Amino acid sequence: MKKYLITAILIVSMAVFAAGCGGEDSTTHHDLTILSGPVFEAILTELAYNSSNFVGDTILIRGDYVVLHNDDDKTACKHFILNLDAAGCCPLMLIFKFGDNLCPDDYPEVLDIIEVFGEMRAHVVDGRTLFHYIAAETMEIIG
Repeated sequence: MKKYLITAILIVSMAVFAAGCGGEDSTTHHDLTILSGPVFEAILTELAYNSSNFVGDTILIRGDYVVLHNDDDKTACKHFILNLDAAGCCPLMLIFKFGDNLCPDDYPEVLDIIEVFGEMRAHVVDGRTLFHYIAAETMEIIG
């Protein structure tokens, strides 16, 4: 029975990713806000560990806001969206860039629930990809 459940989850996951493929607009749109449970966790894990497969795709994701400050005056920062696995023990974080990556006063508080929409991109320096991130077009504070 467990084998059939895992197979069903994989088929549903592939169907979600296949939706929107092909045609002149080859961009795939991934709305992760409509998913839950093992399917959400599987896709989030794929995004976190194999993000190069999603470069050029648009992502809509909801999670907790986390920020790391880059300098002593706390004006430049790195933004992350945090979700936990099904057991609630292992965090999966995706980095996103919004605007000029500064930390204005109107940004969310740490662990506020946010929704981010944008395109997955590669950060390339001297021809080498250092990391992947979501170039956020919108960031909305949900709660």
